[in-house]
Amino acid sequence: ANNGQFIFSNGMIHTQAAREINIKNVAPTSISGYGINSYIHGNLRRAIGGSLQYDFPVGDAHETNGGKGYQLATTDIKNNVDVNEIYAYFTPIPATLPLSVTDCGTSTPYTAFLDNGFWTLNATGSNATYDITLYNRNYTNYPGTGAVTNQKRDNSMSPWTLSGSCWPPSTPGMSRRLNVTNFSDHATAFSTTPFPVELLSLRATPKYETSSILVDWVTASEFNNAGFHLQRSIDGVNFTNITWVDGNGTTHQQHAYAYDDKEVVFNQKYYYRLDQRDFNGQSTISNVVEAILFSSESFNVVVYPNPAQNFVRMEIRSESDRDFEWILYNAIGQEVLKSNSKVYQGNQTIEIPLTGLANGTYQLQMKSEDFVKGVKLIKVQ
Repeated sequence: ANNGQFIFSNGMIHTQAAREINIKNVAPTSISGYGINSYIHGNLRRAIGGSLQYDFPVGDAHETNGGKGYQLATTDIKNNVDVNEIYAYFTPIPATLPLSVTDCGTSTPYTAFLDNGFWTLNATGSNATYDITLYNRNYTNYPGTGAVTNQKRDNSMSPWTLSGSCWPPSTPGMSRRLNVTNFSDHATAFSTTPFPVELLSLRATPKYETSSILVDWVTASEFNNAGFHLQRSIDGVNFTNITWVDGNGTTHQQHAYAYDDKEVVFNQKYYYRLDQRDFNGQSTISNVVEAILFSSESFNVVVYPNPAQNFVRMEIRSESDRDFEWILYNAIGQEVLKSNSKVYQGNQTIEIPLTGLANGTYQLQMKSEDFVKGVKLIKVQ
């Protein structure tokens, strides 16, 4: 039990069997510092104080042996009457038999769940509604297109159902359901809307010799394919066309395509997707890929999204193992969040929760050996 702050520095906590981490502080920020290298493998119990947003950084710690790793769930509780605790854990076994209905603007029913697993969130009390967001990682079966939403069931003997309403911007990596009732099992389902182009791969790769990002894709077959609008975004939500690439009509042979995007700057995360167009004018959107063109320093950090709502991420590139510290200050210079951790050679991500913080301007200060960087961060609703 912990009446104060639970701060991850580095590494995972394995609770084993029925043991649990019990956070009695009702503040949404009573847990911090979690991310892909720091989370709870096992059971997490959190005290709930009213209608607020709470993160549950759980997962499966056997990622290097085929496990599913960090799997964050977030609940934004509305109209809370009697819910005062939520008990959460993640099961790395794929859910089966989703409710086969159309929803979220799709004309094709949901046919499968993402194969990373499912979350269980049980509550003391039940009189509340909530939005739930599932940050799926390490799934392998999403076909690249099709509607995505969360389904729930009361227990392992109950069928999966829809509760609440659709959130259309949902993606496999961040699926959300609004105004859900009752706490139980949650998993992300998808519909298999056929893509007129069978896409074998879509990649975005930084090219340091030309200070550009190469986007390339390969098709196994195409039907009535006029071509592709390649689209780019800096926030993963608002995309614009950056070029048009002609398709190959109808073909059952492999075809490779590429575009070298030179309109990029250092240390900015870019998102790319394809808007495939048929000759009859119909459009199909592909999955999203991302890339960062880091500057040449031996250590660098990119902070995104900014402005941010529920969390901000630090994308780190390091040429060596080293200690890393970050501190978040409010507008009058008061320290509100802080963490020290170890970063390792290569690329990695650290996530900072912003739930419970007031809207406004903050200063994120980052330090590591010869590296010092400050970023003005804007928290919005």
